[in-house]
Amino acid sequence: MKAYLWFLGALMLFFALPFPCLIYFGTSWPLDVGDRSAPGLALGLLATSLTLWLVLLYAFLHYLLLAPPRALQRVRSIIADGEPRSARIEQAEQTGVQMRGFAQWRLQLAFDNLSGTPITETMIVVDSKPQLQRFAVGNQVDVLLSRTPGTSPNLMLEGAQPELDRASLWRRAIGGLVGIVGGAAAYVMAYRLQSDGMGWTFLGFGHPLLICPLVLCSYLIAMRLLARLLAGTLQIDARSEALKYRGIGAEARVLDVRQTGTYVNEQPQVEFKLEYLDREGNVQHASVRRFVALLELANIPRGQVDILYDPDDRRSRPVSTPLVFAGVVLALAGAATAGGALQTVNATLRGTASTTPADAMQQDPWEQPLRTTAIATPRAAPEAMQLPRRARPNLLLDTERLQAARQALEAMPGLAGERLIVFHSIHFHDDGRIDIDLVDPQQPGHVDAYHYQRGQWRKGDAVNPQQFAPTITLRRSSTALANIDFDAVPRVVQALQQQRNALMRTPADVGHVYVVIRKGGKLVWLPDEVAGDHQTVRLRFDAKGNLQ
Repeated sequence: MKAYLWFLGALMLFFALPFPCLIYFGTSWPLDVGDRSAPGLALGLLATSLTLWLVLLYAFLHYLLLAPPRALQRVRSIIADGEPRSARIEQAEQTGVQMRGFAQWRLQLAFDNLSGTPITETMIVVDSKPQLQRFAVGNQVDVLLSRTPGTSPNLMLEGAQPELDRASLWRRAIGGLVGIVGGAAAYVMAYRLQSDGMGWTFLGFGHPLLICPLVLCSYLIAMRLLARLLAGTLQIDARSEALKYRGIGAEARVLDVRQTGTYVNEQPQVEFKLEYLDREGNVQHASVRRFVALLELANIPRGQVDILYDPDDRRSRPVSTPLVFAGVVLALAGAATAGGALQTVNATLRGTASTTPADAMQQDPWEQPLRTTAIATPRAAPEAMQLPRRARPNLLLDTERLQAARQALEAMPGLAGERLIVFHSIHFHDDGRIDIDLVDPQQPGHVDAYHYQRGQWRKGDAVNPQQFAPTITLRRSSTALANIDFDAVPRVVQALQQQRNALMRTPADVGHVYVVIRKGGKLVWLPDEVAGDHQTVRLRFDAKGNLQ
């Protein structure tokens, strides 16, 4: 059974973690600029992803890491302040498990609950003194009952010495720490590989950073619902335990019996409507639902039944973990802030202009339709002539215009005669636009954006290098403009277009290429992948734009 559960858990983890990554990197990697999300949507998806991971972290802390210490604390409170009772052993058998060389026993005990009503309970104990034969059937043992019954355990042997499995707790803690580090590393690696200076805009509805926690949360919800269903069916939930240990015995009259229409393993759920007198002599009505085995349907009570009722009907709530969870979240938030998380948000918001498609920008003169003035005349209007549309000049394929743009940049006031340093990237668009960030020659710590449009350069807004990812700095991600060959643009575009023509039935024109400056001044031309109709081809360019 354990092997089957381990296999099932591994299979579920495969579909929750590696499988979404394989699907994403096989179909959506890398992203074109036009496929990126809007900054607002990207930040919303980022917040959703982080929230889902925090839900999983809370569940881990509450159910796996802090549950054993809570149970130990509850056991110690029962030993210190429990209600003493004398219990008779009705059944006793060994489970076959050895704990430190001592046999483990399963005992069925009969005793009076807190209200004096006789009940039976099964408990697991370890016989550390087998020579005394304390657990023979018919013997009396001293037990302690919880004065606030609820979540198990509610019963302890007097003189018991509870211990915490520290090795198991350490394994869980280390596993949780590895999970936290792995999750943080996934965010860092995804940002480094996919941001390209445009923040979190690479996030989409199918990104693994969103799908993986979503699948894990769906597992958590499904297991939680299944556990509640089984607990209610087997009457082992906190409310049933509280009723068992605190309930008052009474005789009730069955008013009605009906099936609810719910089945578990083909066993129907039956609802009993009961009437009974409480200890004050007042008539009370209650409704109880139970799953009944098919062989027991003929024995369903119709007249009088013995019941337990709780006069206070207090629901015992398990101790939550808000303080520990808040501390962990604050620690993670502090680490993320120190690592530059706020700068990535600024980079995402700044990426609005870069992710705006060319169609949404102001049209250039050659994109504007030709207009004619209609002159009224009494003659019949001739058929409209289809005027040929002028082809739009493509900057990406025009070497002369690219070199002219470069020379115009070097001749700008304040830049002429200076050694120009490019920060992070240069973007080239087919509609005639070029976007570049240059280090101020007079103030080397400052960066300014420059935009080329309609044949002219203009100086844009200041750029804060610290708003990028921590791995993108002036020292690591800068190089001289002289090291970047603008003639490489047509070579990169032609190579990409050839692959599109070969792999796509209806290939689109390449409308945007850019060069990114990596560590040590290494130039990387992007995009470097073509997703065809049947296959995806990865390209590699050298610094001159030649296909390798």
